[in-house]
Amino acid sequence: MRAAQQLGILVLIPVGGLYVLAERNFLSLDPTNLIIISTLLFAADLLLFYLSTVTFRREEILTRWK
Repeated sequence: MRAAQQLGILVLIPVGGLYVLAERNFLSLDPTNLIIISTLLFAADLLLFYLSTVTFRREEILTRWK
């Protein structure tokens, strides 16, 4: 339960940051910028997914736990 809450907050941090930047007029959220931001976030997501699958080996942990 706690891990799900922490992951939910981690998902909201970039969105909140974009909102604050847009409200402070540091960033305009026109379609071009939204596509660039979405592409960068998607690339970061793929990189983090790859790193997490490489570092966390669930099957190995389960077999050694006995």
